[in-house]
Amino acid sequence: MGEISKEDNEKILALKERLRTTYKISTNAEQKKRIITHLAKIDSILKDISLGKDISEDRLAELNIKKISQNGENAANITSTSDNSSASDNRDYLKDDIGNFAVKYVEIHGNTKDTEINEIYSYFLFLESVYLPPLSQIYLKMDFNFGRDRDIIFNKFDMAKHLVNSYVEDYKMLASLVGKKEQYDSYKERMKQQRQYLLVKLGEFLHEFDDFLLKVIDNMKTNKPNILNPDDIYKNDFVESKYLDGRNYRDIVKSLESYTLFFINILRIPNFKKSGN
Repeated sequence: MGEISKEDNEKILALKERLRTTYKISTNAEQKKRIITHLAKIDSILKDISLGKDISEDRLAELNIKKISQNGENAANITSTSDNSSASDNRDYLKDDIGNFAVKYVEIHGNTKDTEINEIYSYFLFLESVYLPPLSQIYLKMDFNFGRDRDIIFNKFDMAKHLVNSYVEDYKMLASLVGKKEQYDSYKERMKQQRQYLLVKLGEFLHEFDDFLLKVIDNMKTNKPNILNPDDIYKNDFVESKYLDGRNYRDIVKSLESYTLFFINILRIPNFKKSGN
């Protein structure tokens, strides 16, 4: 591969920092073991970079560092920014799990000042519109048992989506009460409780989703995988985003797991179910 680019070097450093953060908050022993292994790979690559050694494509691929194509195929989905730009300076797009400005920033309502909930809403919509389609039974083929687990996960996603949409609608109602102080204050207090409930439930879903994805990733490494087409290439003509087109399902699931961890870190909600065990 030759000398690694500044962009990929920054992505590796960012990935290392996110994994260290995830390790601190994780209560999953198996997940912590995976993180330690991954961090060791990162440190090995960073050491070789500092010594001026060439880094092979295979070693870089193990870190799941996606590269933007040179022919600009991803230009519609990824907005480049200068080094001194930040998410607050570029409100059209937010950074994804590897540092690309790929997630379209969407406000739940034009008058909201709650940038945190806007960002969470944006990342949720990205998960739904970009990552869930290739995981569906139309594209990723699984045997009966794994397919049943997938159905359960998709049902739980629908419940999380209902909570998200309900909060959005209630926020619009709150905005309509501006000028009616007593009603506004009462509704706002209720919204505070609803907001916290939403974040907790969304966090619970993402932790369960991550457990499922880790199970799928492990299975694809076996001699008799229950995932029937891991090396098939994904192409979807029915969605606007082409962010994942041209990648195989094995790579997409790994990428989705990385994005899910990234989303969990944004929420900062621990895995209460495993904490209680």
